[in-house]
Amino acid sequence: MINLIKSFIHLISKDLVPLSLAGLSFLFFISIQGIIYYIQTGSVIAYSYGEEGFNFLDSHMLDILFSYKKGLFLYTPICLLCLIGIYPLFKKSSFEFISLLTFFLIITYVFASWWSWWYGGSFSSRVYVEFLLIFALLLAFALEHIKLKKWRMVFIAGLFLLILFNQKQTYLYRIGHIHYVDMDKEWYWKSVIDPLKLK
Repeated sequence: MINLIKSFIHLISKDLVPLSLAGLSFLFFISIQGIIYYIQTGSVIAYSYGEEGFNFLDSHMLDILFSYKKGLFLYTPICLLCLIGIYPLFKKSSFEFISLLTFFLIITYVFASWWSWWYGGSFSSRVYVEFLLIFALLLAFALEHIKLKKWRMVFIAGLFLLILFNQKQTYLYRIGHIHYVDMDKEWYWKSVIDPLKLK
């Protein structure tokens, strides 16, 4: 780990001019929105959410991942299967493993700290859409790691079944059997197992 840090510092010091130019370019582009806000409102930051905000002392991390209301792993279970890729990633590089895990935990903590951690009417936890690439990478690591043809076929079959299950859930959501905001355990299982008996 120390050698990796030394290599990183050496790389930065060697390419200081291009990195400085890249940093200045980055700062220029991210400042454009602030300049527009300032021209329009007289303030660099325009907060349009009123009294809504984050409550970092009351984060709903387990809810945002597993709850019947909007749990990511419940409504997108393929993401849970993709976590098998954590082990080969750790074997490949503990630094990459720690970086990815830390990033995921931080964004999950931030998402789960918003006052409306379920983020309104949607299917599953919509705030993760931009970050599904994380699970795609873990899926690739898992598929690369499974060498035995038999286990690879079992894994692929599991993926296929979860895709079908997810399509069923999406259909139930579309026809209103999975509610866009008010789901609970009892209603979820009635909806998934025997939607014809719903009243």
